[in-house]
Amino acid sequence: MGSGKLLNNNSSLFDLFLVKKRQMFAPESMGLILSKAIQIKRLSVE
Repeated sequence: MGSGKLLNNNSSLFDLFLVKKRQMFAPESMGLILSKAIQIKRLSVE
C-alpha cells in the first residue's frame, strides 16, 4: 500500500517535470532558444 502512494507521488512529480519541459519548448521561447543557438554557432565559427 505504501509503495503505491510513493508511485503516485513520483508520477505527479514526473507530470510536473513534463509540464516544465513543455514550457521550455513553448513556441514563444523557441525563438529565444534558436537565437541563442545561432549566437553560439557564430562564436564557435570565429
